[in-house]
Amino acid sequence: MAGNSIWTEGEAVDFIKTEIRKSKRMFPYIDDNDKTPSWDGNIFLYSNSSGEKSNLLGKIPVQVKGHNIKSFPKGNMKYRAEMADLRNFYNDKGVLYFVVCLRELEEGGFEKKGYYACLPIAKLKDLLEKGKGQITTTIELSPIPNKIKELENSLFNFYDDLGKQVGVRYAKELPSIQDLTDECLEQQFEFTVMIENNENPWNQITSSYRYLYVKTANGILPLKEGPCKLAFMTDREACIRIGERVYYKMTKIKHRSGKASVIIGDSIEIFLDEEGCIGRIQINMTQSFKHRLIDLEFLLEAYRAKHFLFNNTRIDFVLNDDVIKEKEKREHLDVLRKIKNLFDTLHITKDLQLNKLQTKDWDLLELLHRCLLYRKPYITKKKMNILCQAKIQDIRILLLATEIQTENGKYYYILKDFFEETVAFACETNNGISYPASVFVAMTIELYCTCSNINWEQQIPSFKKMIKDNPETFKLANMGVLHMIAAYDKTRSRELLRRAEELQDWLMKAKNCDLPHDLMMINKCQIIKRSRKFTEKEQFEIRDIINKTKDESFKFACYLLLGEKTAAKYHYVKVDKQTKVDMKNWPIMRFTKDLEI
Repeated sequence: MAGNSIWTEGEAVDFIKTEIRKSKRMFPYIDDNDKTPSWDGNIFLYSNSSGEKSNLLGKIPVQVKGHNIKSFPKGNMKYRAEMADLRNFYNDKGVLYFVVCLRELEEGGFEKKGYYACLPIAKLKDLLEKGKGQITTTIELSPIPNKIKELENSLFNFYDDLGKQVGVRYAKELPSIQDLTDECLEQQFEFTVMIENNENPWNQITSSYRYLYVKTANGILPLKEGPCKLAFMTDREACIRIGERVYYKMTKIKHRSGKASVIIGDSIEIFLDEEGCIGRIQINMTQSFKHRLIDLEFLLEAYRAKHFLFNNTRIDFVLNDDVIKEKEKREHLDVLRKIKNLFDTLHITKDLQLNKLQTKDWDLLELLHRCLLYRKPYITKKKMNILCQAKIQDIRILLLATEIQTENGKYYYILKDFFEETVAFACETNNGISYPASVFVAMTIELYCTCSNINWEQQIPSFKKMIKDNPETFKLANMGVLHMIAAYDKTRSRELLRRAEELQDWLMKAKNCDLPHDLMMINKCQIIKRSRKFTEKEQFEIRDIINKTKDESFKFACYLLLGEKTAAKYHYVKVDKQTKVDMKNWPIMRFTKDLEI
């Protein structure tokens, strides 16, 4: 009988029918010895367990194969499917492919084990491309789950895929995750999952593989990577403290593969069991300097206290020293605190990636700590410029180097933060007279783009101090505004634009400011245009300038701001040649794209 294909197919069909009938929401209509080409029948799906046709959702086409074997495969199995069948399934809407393996027992009879593969159009398209020119091709099937709910969830999700993937046949290429990442666009994704009452929805969403769909110009399409297991990270407000010190006000809950964990900071993950109780604690220190500092302080204090409070609930935190390595971590914490003291002194807010720091970077950090915090001289064989920059990763530190001594071919310098309050600075005007000035006068567009230790809180006060002693102070501050705007255009740093607006607002409110109001208003508006649309009132103010001014460059700038390019071009023609040369470097010229001037 084992060699009788009709008998084998009949046994396979009976096995599948029995499995499907375990569900109250699925019913098999599969015929024995069916003569229909490619298909053996359908599985009907219902919205509830009544089985009434008014509750029928739809049907899934089915093919069933019987397969005699000597031993069952471990895990998934592979099977050679006919290309003609797969092509028919592709031209329809997909198929649920079953293979039932029969192993003959020594004592007589057969042991049976079922395998299945959900083959929607996207999967069939891939199989047809790989098997092109062949009579058969290999498909991979998974064991039928022991729990009928798992099979039920899988088939209901598959039914949803059958309806969504009709457009795949007409798409030249499916979108990929990498394509969407490269485009950096906001995308809407869709997936389907059955949520059972009284069960954790996150576990059901993340426990099995499913297709992820994206809305495209050609409709909804699945990602070409195929079914994937989804993982989700959710933020949750939480007060995490030890004693009176609050370390964190937010935490993350990670849902993955049907399991949940709580992530504290960036370095500590606490895994929860099915009842939500604390299980394993995993420590993997983040490479972010700023986050590791906090995480390390929390970790060592929690280890010492043997607990922490999570929204006033005491959580025991007991780990072996071979896991914590307390002495090693305390030494490392001391190093991180030294870096923090240095960065606080220099007003540096950028982060460091600790795993990317090279030996020369650690040496430079130590040197800066010694020279800037303890005023030790810097000794070198090379003569230094007064203005110099120290570089660590993407951090640029602007320094003043003052030579104090030369001895035996060595130069001794005192290094200072360029923005230190005590730094004296002067500038020379067009008439050759030197005046004291704000250190910010030395800031070029390039320095605004790269400098990481700008003490922004001293910018406006430093200009205020020089008003009495330097008649050019307001002009110099205005130049600073333009430099910051130009630097923003290069870097897209919102901080630069915000600081430019603050300085511009100060200029417009300063009592003794001798700058033309129209000039200041244009600068204010070009800052606004880079961040949002103009209000009606602001548009009226720009048109007031156009109506009142006789300066053609001002009219040109105003029409640029309003987006009226024809009018802007008309007034540009009237601007004198020298002003046109000067205008090439004005930030307002960013808005001349497609103007052909």
